[in-house]
Amino acid sequence: MGGSVQIPAAALASALLDCGDMPLIETSVRAIERATASRGYRNAVTARWFPEVTPEVQRTYDLLGGSQWVPMELVRLILGVPGHTKRLVALEQNGEPWALVPVRLVDSYWEPMLFSVVAGAQPFLCHRNRGLVFAKLGIALRAWESELRASECAGVRWSEDIPWRDVIVSEDPEPYWRSTELWKTIIQAKRRTQQFELVMDDLDSAKWTIEGWRDRFADGAGRGPTTLWRERVEVAEWGLTNGAMHCWALKDGERWVAGSTGFVQEGRLSLGTIYRDPAYGWHGAGNRILYETFMWARDSGLERATIGGHFAYKKRWAPITSIRSQILVAPWLAAAVLGASQRGGQLLHRASPLLRGGTSR
Repeated sequence: MGGSVQIPAAALASALLDCGDMPLIETSVRAIERATASRGYRNAVTARWFPEVTPEVQRTYDLLGGSQWVPMELVRLILGVPGHTKRLVALEQNGEPWALVPVRLVDSYWEPMLFSVVAGAQPFLCHRNRGLVFAKLGIALRAWESELRASECAGVRWSEDIPWRDVIVSEDPEPYWRSTELWKTIIQAKRRTQQFELVMDDLDSAKWTIEGWRDRFADGAGRGPTTLWRERVEVAEWGLTNGAMHCWALKDGERWVAGSTGFVQEGRLSLGTIYRDPAYGWHGAGNRILYETFMWARDSGLERATIGGHFAYKKRWAPITSIRSQILVAPWLAAAVLGASQRGGQLLHRASPLLRGGTSR
């Protein structure tokens, strides 16, 4: 992880003054990032930050072969959606373009801007020394589902492995589904939903799916992936228009009951948003829409459909095919501040019943 960097008090104080009216923890972390950058933490790497696509950004994108990554049109679209501070960071190494990294600010952390918005997309554009990119940004950045393992990345302060699951649709998935006793559930769901209409690539259904997911999983504090619902809607409209994205939905008369979205790239379908109306749980509408999604991928000649990690229900659908990592990459002092804040919040939460005169369990 490398040695620590000493930050002069004057540099830290100056950076604090530049952070304006942000909450104390965010102010401290942003100040540490700026002061660290001022000390040449990145050595021969220069980071240039942009709030929009400029000629310099376009040049970096073109020289690094960005057309094989994600369209610049899509990058511009996501940058323009309000709700989070977003930036494009162009990294140069020894004066030559090295990486282009879109990031957004969520709570006290930066995150890859494409994460949880464009399913299956690489978090940044770079073709060499990829494991150094996050560290060379010199910021407190969390990547929740990184293909780069913690052992491959520099500057990692915390990590956790995530089992990653794919349905191998180039083969017959039915034997696996039978082995997990899912097949009879699928047959039952197909029978109970046979009167529903299956609709594909309808924008209204994609919006309904994304908004339902938002309402179902929002944490009430305005945090977490559900705050990105506007980006998902904008990207859905863009992707359905140009064929980069697809969606599937079940309709009971005039009522949507279940939906899923996904991106197709290099022979793979990466699932994005999945949601079903809780009122249709008995029907198995969620199981039916997932089955139809995977069957479409198979009929389209794709190799696999990625269902990802987290959530116990995914074990029945797909085996573990790889491991991804949740990682925090940060200057050591920023990581210490964030860690102390998190531990303090946990202690305060545990103590709150006592402070109210109750009991703690």
